[in-house]
Amino acid sequence: MKNIQRVAVYCGSALGSDPVFSDAARATAEAMVGNGVDLVYGGGRLGLMGLIADHVLELGGQVYGVIPTALVDLEVAHTWNVLGYHAQPLCLLNVAGFWDGLIEFMDHATASGFLSAPRRKQMLVAQTPDEALKLLDEAAATAAKGMVW
Repeated sequence: MKNIQRVAVYCGSALGSDPVFSDAARATAEAMVGNGVDLVYGGGRLGLMGLIADHVLELGGQVYGVIPTALVDLEVAHTWNVLGYHAQPLCLLNVAGFWDGLIEFMDHATASGFLSAPRRKQMLVAQTPDEALKLLDEAAATAAKGMVW
């Protein structure tokens, strides 16, 4: 990877009902460590969050657990991207079509004028962990500086 050093991964505090999700978390950890990309995540030890963090560590990778004080104190679930603090891309790992409904909704929200086209372009979609890292690396090279509304 030329343009990314760390990737923030958001995943469940449960394992889900299909082992394909655990398999994808392990594969993501392997792709990240194999490409020298560190994991940043919410710091939880349960479910897919704990699984990916444990697997990255087992493979010798770096893990950063982050829980912003403001979110702990206020228990607010907004991300910094939505608040306009940064313009970095995000990528959905669409395991077994899990994110199809969200992707369809985001396209609908954009077409309806509630989400700007530049913000929608920040949301990438991949089918494999390697594809996700590739897309994120490419997007980071051209990401807008500052806020994206």
